[in-house]
Amino acid sequence: RLQGRIQGTVLLQRRSGQNRCQGGLRLEQVRWQLPALSQPLQAPLLDLRCDPRGVQLTPGAVTLGPWQGRLDGDLARSGALRLQLEARERHQGHRLLARLSGPWQQPQLRLDGQWQGLRLGSLPVRPLQLQAQLGLRFGKQAAVAVPWLRVQRDDALISASGQLWPQ
Repeated sequence: RLQGRIQGTVLLQRRSGQNRCQGGLRLEQVRWQLPALSQPLQAPLLDLRCDPRGVQLTPGAVTLGPWQGRLDGDLARSGALRLQLEARERHQGHRLLARLSGPWQQPQLRLDGQWQGLRLGSLPVRPLQLQAQLGLRFGKQAAVAVPWLRVQRDDALISASGQLWPQ
């Protein structure tokens, strides 16, 4: 469920292989409740603007429960997508950087995160590092692949790769 206020007009056209964008949208008090999340993603203000290069999402604050972050990006006239989220959990200091980039039909998602204060059994509290690359494909042949995933704590390292969906 998506809630909020939208102001503005955007015209998107594709003619003879050329993409065109005019106008802009101002999204206020956005609340997006996804079924998989216990709390909504919220943003007080997000601005989408057309410019000669394509559609621009100006940097905007976002929150998800105790997580606070900044979201920005663009969709170029060529179809290249770039979306970036930098977030931090305000109580524990966990961090996440997510970058979605590439052709909009087949973008790559790069994740870099650090979870603070993780206790494993009787081992001392240490941060856990996460790095991953996911390949996404949309449309009739939708798929999610993980070219690489690394989880590290001190000198312990777990690596994985493979196809997530479809199996």
